Amino acid sequence: MRMEIRIVTPYYAVSPQISAEDVATVKENGFTTIICNRPDAEVPPGQQAHAIGRAVAEAGLAFEVLELTHQTMTPERVARQRVLLDAADGPVLAYCASGTRCAVVWALGYVAELGVDAVLEQARAAGYDLEGLRPTLYSFANQGWPGCVCGQHPDRIQPLLCLCYARDWPRAIGGKSHKEPGPPA
Repeated sequence: MRMEIRIVTPYYAVSPQISAEDVATVKENGFTTIICNRPDAEVPPGQQAHAIGRAVAEAGLAFEVLELTHQTMTPERVARQRVLLDAADGPVLAYCASGTRCAVVWALGYVAELGVDAVLEQARAAGYDLEGLRPTLYSFANQGWPGCVCGQHPDRIQPLLCLCYARDWPRAIGGKSHKEPGPPA
């Protein structure tokens, strides 16, 4: 399978799962750091972080592991990914199963700085439609990390968005749902 690098910004790209053999191509493309956002439990041993990390070290690149799932995409992990990106000596390639988690964690980490429309457009240009996260991105950009975005149970902290919100998303697309925070007035 051929590796697919998707450019999000000049300094950040994402990819579906890479192999140890792909590391040379990553280096040839000018990346200095690789971040693994895919949990080892999702892949066989040859694709787990230790195997990729060995190849990355042999190539002289930096390697970081920050496993992400829907349940573990917490404010702390979003902040950690941002720290890893900001501290990198050059362009960063992050990978997971499809690259989507890597695009989401980037969008959440930079939305307050760049704005909702900008992060959605940059993700879309890289091939990731994150429009379903628009309400969460607005909430995060305007108020910091949100709890449940539907507001019906504010004591429940949800990693990305409230599951009751997700069930109502088809209604929310038209802007009619009471659960869509939208831009500030």
